[in-house]
Amino acid sequence: MVASERGDSVARLSTKSPRFPPRWRRASLLGLLFAALTLVMLRPGWSALRSTLPSNVGDPALIAWTYRWDGHAAIHHATHFYDANIFWPWHHTLAYSDNVLSTSPAYNAVFALTRNWAASLNVTVLALVVMCLASTYALAKWLTRRADAALLAALAFSFSGYVLGHWGAVQLYSLGFFPLAFLLLFRTLHERRPGLAALAGVAIGALVLGALYYGAIFSWCAVVVIVGYLTAYRFRPGPGLWRSLVITALVAGVLVVPNSVPYWRVHNDLHFERGYVPAWGLKPVDLVSPARGSYLYPGLARAADRRVSPAEHRFFVGFSVLFLGVIGLGALVRARIRRTAAEARAEPDPRQLFLGLTVLGGFASLIPAAGPTVLGYAAPFRLFHAYWPGFSGLRVTARLAVPALLSLAMLAAVGFATLTSHAASRTRAFAACSIGALMLLEFAAPLHYEPLPSNGATLAVYRELSRRPAGAVVELPMADPRVSASEWAFVEAPRMLYATLDFHPRVNGYSGYMPPDYFASIDTFNAFPSPAALGRASQMGVRYVVLHVGRRTGWATLGPTRAAEILAALPAPSTARRYGDSWLVDLAPAAAPR
Repeated sequence: MVASERGDSVARLSTKSPRFPPRWRRASLLGLLFAALTLVMLRPGWSALRSTLPSNVGDPALIAWTYRWDGHAAIHHATHFYDANIFWPWHHTLAYSDNVLSTSPAYNAVFALTRNWAASLNVTVLALVVMCLASTYALAKWLTRRADAALLAALAFSFSGYVLGHWGAVQLYSLGFFPLAFLLLFRTLHERRPGLAALAGVAIGALVLGALYYGAIFSWCAVVVIVGYLTAYRFRPGPGLWRSLVITALVAGVLVVPNSVPYWRVHNDLHFERGYVPAWGLKPVDLVSPARGSYLYPGLARAADRRVSPAEHRFFVGFSVLFLGVIGLGALVRARIRRTAAEARAEPDPRQLFLGLTVLGGFASLIPAAGPTVLGYAAPFRLFHAYWPGFSGLRVTARLAVPALLSLAMLAAVGFATLTSHAASRTRAFAACSIGALMLLEFAAPLHYEPLPSNGATLAVYRELSRRPAGAVVELPMADPRVSASEWAFVEAPRMLYATLDFHPRVNGYSGYMPPDYFASIDTFNAFPSPAALGRASQMGVRYVVLHVGRRTGWATLGPTRAAEILAALPAPSTARRYGDSWLVDLAPAAAPR
């Protein structure tokens, strides 16, 4: 009896009207619509697309370097994939931040065609937003069976204040894997087909490999959802469930576990853990903190700007979404209350069940997202930090609230469907267009693109290094994060990206962490060519020294006088030659080929 009821509910949940256009045509039209909406909201000019990075040249350049290292190492250094060419001579340096493995193929495919760092990153960002729109639409459509409501949910999740407010944090734009992972997990729980279970494992693996924050919080939400599902069936879910969950776990494990080992090693060997930062926990006011420069709510945006680390608190969901979400939550509660005793004993309605599990998962994400301290008291995040895998490396806990934003978008879709359930089709279409336009206007804000210097004079020394024999490189002066974290990011991150022209190992680096002796390297090498600097270069196997002259990305480098002093003090048999804006010093010219 249970099996037949489940079969009937599967049929009801997947019923499609034969009067719709062919599937490929609908998908193409939706793809064009999502691409157009993305271009409208992000507004990348043709020139900006080819020569600038989102927001700044710090973290976006780091992510672009990570993408290039992923593509290069997969072909040339597969057995030493995590031994990236930064922070020489330390190992597993790729694991100092997100490896963005699930989205790097898109970047490297574009780069293979354009050979342009900025264009490849910008196109990847646009593609990730389109993917987020599509996957959110698919989840909402499956849950509500309403295309108009699903479109509004896609807008609410994909263009929220969190998305536009974190402009430049490219790794966070992989949030489109959340609705995809939830959709496939729900369908696996409901339909229990091995193929779907394997796809759910792939989606979960892609989510984890896209951003460490997302992997950590999804693991918690998935446990809550599965326990909630079993509770709804009184822990008698019928045949095939455990087999499907095992398949999902195995596929996800095959993708995630090998890539977790380097992270586990660096966190344990080097004691890389994040300390508690209560100020970065989610606060209620975050929901009304729009992106900087909001066109419709400039007062709210200016108020958010005055907060500590304002970029980490922009979770504006729009007042239209909040209104629809309240209506949707009320509809779910009313449907629950109206269930008769006979209905309560029967198998749960699948649509209502999975909508409820979406809300439950979103609510569960708020528990760690609130941070380590709430109202002056220790909060549950401390337990996650101590005992749940992946949480010890997290610091900006507010980012963990992304599933809550997704659940709110689903509730907004339910609210719209409830309000328009008896309206004519034309009225529904007009209402959806009007509310969608209001949502976009509420989210809209100016976005800054920063030029990435990539002229011949800037890249000349890196192109020369690509023709030189292998050898470690130190680029001077080394930016000191103790003096300015911004300078460290804006100077070293572009250098890392330029270094993908030669891929020689670098003493320099910029990432989420740094090796224990990095400050000692800064202090010693910035005094080059002192005996201590030369001795450390010999000890570390450094062969090349790049002396940057002039200014780079707005930060001062070596002046002509200081560069001349260094060149005059070089020991024999070192050689030096100028390439563009930089000098290249070879400390072992005898090893160079004739």
